[in-house]
Amino acid sequence: MHSAHRDTSAQICKEIYIGNVRIPFRRISITHAGLTSSKMGVAENSTKPSRKRKSAAIVTSSKQDEEEPSGKKQKKKEKTVVAQAVNREETISDAVPSPKREHKYSAEETAEWKKRKVYFQKMKMQQPKLFLNENTPKMNGNHIANNGSSTEKSVDSPKIKVPTIFKRKDPITLTEVLYLLQYGLLGNSASFPPSWCKLLRVGKIKKVVFIILNGVTSRIYRRKRHCFPNIASKSLSTKVIPALSYFAMLQDVLSTVKSNTKFSLHKHRIIAAMKYEKAVKENQVEEELKLIEGKAENGIVDGAPQPGKTHYLVSREEMESRGYPRPGDEGCVHTRIVEQVTDQSPIIGIDCEMVITTAGTELARVSLTDDKGKMLYNSLVKPINPVRDYVTRYSGITKKLLEPVETRLADAQKAVIDVLPRDAILVGQGLENDLRALKIYHPHCVDTSNMFTASGRRVKLKLLAKEYLNRDIQCGTAGHDSVEDAAAAMDLFKLKLAKGDKLRTYYRECNAGPVFAARESIFEIAQEQGKKVTAVDTRFTLKKFKKEPVSCNVCFNDKEICKKACNALSTSDFVYMQFHGYNNLTQGNTVDEADTETTLSLMDERVGTVLDALPDNSLHVILMPGTTEMRKVKDPKRGDYKMRHGRCVIGLKLEEITYPGNR
Repeated sequence: MHSAHRDTSAQICKEIYIGNVRIPFRRISITHAGLTSSKMGVAENSTKPSRKRKSAAIVTSSKQDEEEPSGKKQKKKEKTVVAQAVNREETISDAVPSPKREHKYSAEETAEWKKRKVYFQKMKMQQPKLFLNENTPKMNGNHIANNGSSTEKSVDSPKIKVPTIFKRKDPITLTEVLYLLQYGLLGNSASFPPSWCKLLRVGKIKKVVFIILNGVTSRIYRRKRHCFPNIASKSLSTKVIPALSYFAMLQDVLSTVKSNTKFSLHKHRIIAAMKYEKAVKENQVEEELKLIEGKAENGIVDGAPQPGKTHYLVSREEMESRGYPRPGDEGCVHTRIVEQVTDQSPIIGIDCEMVITTAGTELARVSLTDDKGKMLYNSLVKPINPVRDYVTRYSGITKKLLEPVETRLADAQKAVIDVLPRDAILVGQGLENDLRALKIYHPHCVDTSNMFTASGRRVKLKLLAKEYLNRDIQCGTAGHDSVEDAAAAMDLFKLKLAKGDKLRTYYRECNAGPVFAARESIFEIAQEQGKKVTAVDTRFTLKKFKKEPVSCNVCFNDKEICKKACNALSTSDFVYMQFHGYNNLTQGNTVDEADTETTLSLMDERVGTVLDALPDNSLHVILMPGTTEMRKVKDPKRGDYKMRHGRCVIGLKLEEITYPGNR
């Protein structure tokens, strides 16, 4: 009896689980243990039990098995096996569709589908393609493995399929953004192709537009992503390491080392230059500070007299070339001056801070000091026209500071003229800018910006003060202090008077030779290749490009920038533009959430307008430069600067492909 049960049970299992062949249970006739085909049909149509019901049924059956005899146990086991097989068959039949239900295409439809596929592939091969590379570093065109070996093949190899990624983890530098701009504009004529992204069929690129969103960081873009629908759609992005200042950012992203520059310095020469610089600082700074304080004999070095004050006066030709105010300029006033000055004439240090208004750059603060560091005059000046940008990062001027001020430009002019002696010599850094803002004509001036270099190249006041005075200025985030800058320029000139030609030249031109290679802008490179370039920005920024071969369109607000940039796209191969809305909003002000989102949305809308004006097969690069601020509390572990990473968003506007039969 037991053997018969085993044979029948084995036969049932064999019929149910035979290979991959599915046998309907309705056709199986089971007569053993009183089970008929009609009972199987009931088991088939019953509802599939849930997990809880199955577990409960197993527990119940186990308890009943302990009480029932062996014959009944065998019958219940056979019932359970059959029910599980039925449920398994239903599940398989529902999940796997029958081959008879599949739609079969005709030969004509298959041929048409293949023809369309070939057509679209052929048309896509005639369009440029852009994608980001992996974060693995490259050197000399080869992929570097994690273990340091360079045995892997190049990414350019046709056998390597580069994965498409939409966002890189590792940040890039501003120079790498420049390499993409050059490659998109010049193609294979570019000096350095970009390594962080891949641009295929670059010869198909028609236009390149470069947009900077001043003041926007990667953190703002990530948190306010809903405000950037036009920028975020169909674009690739990566983080960018910010520069230390605004103009440093422009230099890094718009100029690069000349490709044909021959570096005459080797490693040992660079080290020698650094050692020379350190030794000079240690041995001479203390002596030079004594000269400034008047503790050493002024004008005599090693028994030889040094040039006097008149030797360093700015010549009339240099005044004309640098744009100093002239006697016939409109609104310009004259100081009470004598025709000639002597080496005994008094020297007055002067510095001004400006803001940007609807009429351009206007005076906001003026400070004067004497040769002993005493402050002669210091006053805020309220501009006549409405202020568009306080430039707090550089001027230190905020809306709150200027609101109660009643002093106007005419009042400041009268006060300065009353303070100046008739034979005064004005001393300052980049003095033509201060005098243009004051609208004062004074012919006897000394400029400290190019006094310490053999070639006459201008150097920032912050660098000169650190190099020769061992003094840190312009370090705070609240902007420059005109009194501090005027005193620094005065001390630098007194040091030059004390040491004369014996004073070392600026350290970048020391005896060991030049450390930094020459640079060339993207505008110069484009002109050599016959490309037309247009820059659309404010006057404050475009003055940086006044010597560059670029067509400059001066604008006063973002709305005008957007309009002129769209017009320039029809005639230019490369268009540079910059939106300042968010930066102007946050300068020196506490801004609520609603105003921030409104400004960011408006910037994105204007970016979308520019992108819509682009022709097909054009490259757009959108840079959010990020910010760098000096830490109020120095932390050796975290560094002196607090950086907010920027973000670079790139993309292509491609022509829509349409099959000829669907047009």
